[in-house]
Amino acid sequence: MALSVALVAADSAPAPMVLPFVIVDGKAEAPDETASNTVITRSQLANSTSDLPEVLDEQPGLRTSRLGGLGSFSSMAIRGSTGDQVNVYLDGVPLNSGLGGAVDLSSVPLGPIQRVVIYRGLAPLTFGASAMGGVVSVRTWSPEAQRLELRGGGGSFGTRFGRLFYGGGAGDWGGSVALDYQGTEGDFAFVNDGGTAFEPSDDVESIRSNNGFNGGSLMLKGRVRLSKALTLDAVNLLNAKKCGIAGHGLHPTMAAHLTTIRNVAGLHLRGQRVAGTGLDFSVVPWVTWSQLSFKDPLGEVGVGTDDTLDQHVSPGLRLHSSLTLPLDGDMRWWLSPQVALELRHEAFSPGSPALDPLTVISSTRTRLSVGGGVQFGLDPMDTEVIASLRHESSWSSLYIPENRDDLTREEPQNTAVEALTWRVAVAQRTIDNVKLTANLSHSVRMPSLFELFGNTGAVLGNPSLLPERGLNADLGMVYRPNLASSTDTLALEIYGFWNQSEDRIQFVRTSQGVSVAQNIDAAEIYGVEVGSYLDVLTHLRARASFTWMPAMNRSQAPAYAGKQLPNRPRWKGYGRIEGYLPVEFLGGGEVGVHMEIEALGRNYDDLANLVAFPERVLIGAGGYVSFLNRSCRIRLDGRNLTNASVQDFIGHPLPGLSVMASLEWTPRLNEEPTQGVP
Repeated sequence: MALSVALVAADSAPAPMVLPFVIVDGKAEAPDETASNTVITRSQLANSTSDLPEVLDEQPGLRTSRLGGLGSFSSMAIRGSTGDQVNVYLDGVPLNSGLGGAVDLSSVPLGPIQRVVIYRGLAPLTFGASAMGGVVSVRTWSPEAQRLELRGGGGSFGTRFGRLFYGGGAGDWGGSVALDYQGTEGDFAFVNDGGTAFEPSDDVESIRSNNGFNGGSLMLKGRVRLSKALTLDAVNLLNAKKCGIAGHGLHPTMAAHLTTIRNVAGLHLRGQRVAGTGLDFSVVPWVTWSQLSFKDPLGEVGVGTDDTLDQHVSPGLRLHSSLTLPLDGDMRWWLSPQVALELRHEAFSPGSPALDPLTVISSTRTRLSVGGGVQFGLDPMDTEVIASLRHESSWSSLYIPENRDDLTREEPQNTAVEALTWRVAVAQRTIDNVKLTANLSHSVRMPSLFELFGNTGAVLGNPSLLPERGLNADLGMVYRPNLASSTDTLALEIYGFWNQSEDRIQFVRTSQGVSVAQNIDAAEIYGVEVGSYLDVLTHLRARASFTWMPAMNRSQAPAYAGKQLPNRPRWKGYGRIEGYLPVEFLGGGEVGVHMEIEALGRNYDDLANLVAFPERVLIGAGGYVSFLNRSCRIRLDGRNLTNASVQDFIGHPLPGLSVMASLEWTPRLNEEPTQGVP
C-alpha cells in the first residue's frame, strides 16, 4: 500500500524540473557542450541553507515540486517532462528505480556535492540509456588536496541541519568523508479551506501535524591514480530518513510514518589518452540497495493498519569509450568514434512482518543499452558535430510462488520491450564570444514494474505496455563576453525548444472502478528559456531566468485533449540581485545583502483542468557577513516574506514565512583543481 501510494503520488506529481541552461559560473562548462546544459558550481550550492531542490528551482525553466516543506518528497521536470522521464546520477550511479516514479531529490545530501550538470531534453551517449526529459548528474567532492568544511544552522518550524566534509591527499591519491544531518518539526500554519475552495467563509488556520523528519548521510570516497593515464574512484553513500506521512490537509495524521534506508556504492575507472593515443574510456560498476518501511498503525493513510517492509537491489555496469583520430597533421580536422554499453538488473521484493517470505510476489527487470556514435571537430569553422544511435531493451518478469492461491486474476507473462533511440547535434563558435547549438533527438522511457505488474486491487498493471516515446528539438545561443576586468562575469543564454511525446502511460479508470495502465496519452510542449548571470564592479551580482512553456495534452480522451498538462505552469520567472562589499575588519571579509523573487503562472492539478492553482509571487531576502579572510560566514535568509498561502499539490500546503540562519567555516588549507567530469 505504501509503495502504491508513493508511486501514484509521484506519477501525478508535477513533472518537475525544467532547466535550460543556467550559468552559475561564467567559465563553467559541461563535458558535452553541444547539448543544451546547465552547470551549477559549488559557489551557488554554498548559498543554500536548505537542500538541492531549492537550488535547482532557481534555474531557468527548471520546476521542482514538493509535497510539503523542507525534506518532503521533491520531484523535478525538465521542459515539461514527468519526473520519471528525468535520469538522475550520483557520481555516475543511476538513482532511478525500475519501480517507477521520480527520484526524490530531497534525499540527495547537499554537503558533499561539488557540481551539478543538467542536460535538457536528452542524455549524451556517455550515460548509456536515453532520457526523454534529460539528465541530472551530481558529482561529489573528491579532492586531491586538503579541504575542510563545517556548517550548521536552523530556523523556523524546528528546522536544523549540520554538515561536515573533510578530504585530503597527494598527487596520486585522495580521500574524503562527508556527514550530513537535516531535520525539522514541520509544524507550520496553513489555511485549511475545509474542502470548499470557492467558499472562503469556512477557512480556518490549522497547524500541519505529523510532518517532521530526521535524516542523515555518510559518504566515503577515495581516489588513486594507477598510472599517468588511469584513475580509479570509489564512492559509498549511505543515507537514512524517517519522516511522518502528514496526509491531506483535510485529514491530518498522527502516527503514519515512513523509514527509508539507501546505500549507493560505485567504482569509476577512467582512462585518458591511454598509451599516448587519443583513447579515452570510462568503466562504472555499481550496486544500489534500498529498504522502505511504512507503518500506519492507526489506519490513517490506507484502508487499514499497514506494516510493510520492501527491498530493492540493483547492480549494473556502464562502459564508454572514445578514440580521437586526426584527419590532418595539425589536428584541425578530427573525428572521435564512440561506443557505449549499459547493463542494469533490478529486483524488488515487497514484504511485511505478517507475511510468509515464501509467498512473496517479487519482480525483476533487466535493461540493456548498446550504442555508438561519432563526433567530428572542424576547427577552421569552429564547429563540432555529434551523431549517435542506441538500441535499448528491457526484460521484466513477475514471480508468483506456487502456494499463492489468493490471486484474483491471471498471472501476467514475462514482458520484453525494445526500441531504437538516436541523436544529432551541432555546436558552432564562429562569432566571437558566442556559442550556437542545435539538437534533435529521439528517446524512450521503458514501462516501470508497477505499470507492468502492479496489483493493489484498485490499480492494475498492463504487461503489454509500449515504451513512452519522445522527440526533442532545440536551438540555443550562449553569449559570454570578455569584460574589461578579469574579475567581472557576464553570461546570457537563450534556448528555443519543442518536444512531442507519444504512448504516454496513464492509469485509466474502468467501469468496474479499477485503474489500468494504458498507452493513451500524447503531449506537445514548446517554449523559450532565457537566463543570465552577472558579477561586476566587485559590488554587484545578479541572476535571472524566465521560461515560457505551453504544454498541451494531445490525449485521445476527449475530456483531456487540448488541455494544459497538470503541474506545468505556462510561465515561470526568477530573479535575484545581490550587493556585496569587501571589508577589512576581522581579518578581511565581505558583507552582502540580497533580494529574490519567484513568480509562477496559472497551473492545474488535474488532467481536465478543473482544479486550478492561481498565479503566485514569492519574495525572499537575506544577508551575510564573512570574516577571517572569508573562511567564516554567518548567513540569514528569509523566504516567502509575504506569508503567501501556496501549494504544489492540492491538500499538501507549503510553509509560509520562514527564516533560516547558518554558520559556515571553511579554512583555506590549500587550493585544489576543479574536476570537470560529467
